[in-house]
Amino acid sequence: MNRQAFLSALGAIGLELGLAAAGIARAQPVDRVRRVSVLLLGTGDAPGRALLSVFRERLQQLGWAAERQLQIDVHWAGNDAGRTAGDLVRSAPDVVVAQGTVGIREALEAMKLDKRTIPTVFVQLADPVSAKVVTSLERPGGHVTGVANFPASINGDRVRVLKDIAPHLGRVLLVHDRSYPTPPAFMRAVEAAAASLALELRDAGARDADELEQRIREGARGSGAGLVVFPSPFTVAEAERIARLAAELRLPAVYPLPEYAAAGGLIAYGVDTPGMWKEAARLVDDILRGADPATLPVHVPTNVHIVVNAKAARALGLALPQTLLARAAKVIE
Repeated sequence: MNRQAFLSALGAIGLELGLAAAGIARAQPVDRVRRVSVLLLGTGDAPGRALLSVFRERLQQLGWAAERQLQIDVHWAGNDAGRTAGDLVRSAPDVVVAQGTVGIREALEAMKLDKRTIPTVFVQLADPVSAKVVTSLERPGGHVTGVANFPASINGDRVRVLKDIAPHLGRVLLVHDRSYPTPPAFMRAVEAAAASLALELRDAGARDADELEQRIREGARGSGAGLVVFPSPFTVAEAERIARLAAELRLPAVYPLPEYAAAGGLIAYGVDTPGMWKEAARLVDDILRGADPATLPVHVPTNVHIVVNAKAARALGLALPQTLLARAAKVIE
């Protein structure tokens, strides 16, 4: 064997040993079609379908040919996440992927009731340790790992960004879904930021679209109000209504996801949601190739993803800080 071939072979052996040490057999499984069941919140909305496409595409890039090697079953939770999760678990897939706090909670409860243990990947879950989904971020333990949201501190950062873009601000309306669990750490971060800036906090939570509009209109009375929106399936579904109300009532607002800015909202300050689903696909790939979820660290995004709607800013008469514009991944004109 010549020296070049010897080094190539040695490198290949080193790669295989490294993968074996990580508990992942990289040989493509060909014994049967693998099944991944995805529990998505909502009823098949466009943002959800877009995330699903990102997930599918990333798995294909990782070597999983659709239909021939991998079947992805999609379950939309709608208004009955518990029943949907039960149907998903009884179908006994190789891996479960669950979106959000409600999705993972219902999926794990369904497994408990059905006495099944299925490798599970969560996506867009806030504070998975406090939610008792994993033991730690570094070594999750059990059969669950996934992709978390940003640390709770980002919620305080959204309040600070709102004050930066609207120095006249004196009151912040917290827009959220009353029926959706908001981690206490999120509220503590918001309260601490508001106190440091001498801002009044006012609850604008709602359970349906009519109540949402009423609470925002009530909170906007007088001057100096702005919005900070918490993420949930409900508030995402009502993104256009929230953006329309903010424009009508001339309220500066900071949102958690790019979908809000695309719907006309002023600034999205948060995570790159498609990037989170790409990371979820990577974890699914690892599990399908033999990795133990208990040893796969939870992925926590570190880069803030900012989308600015310049048209909305002009309509509100706001001059956005150049430092914010320079950090923006996208500016909507």
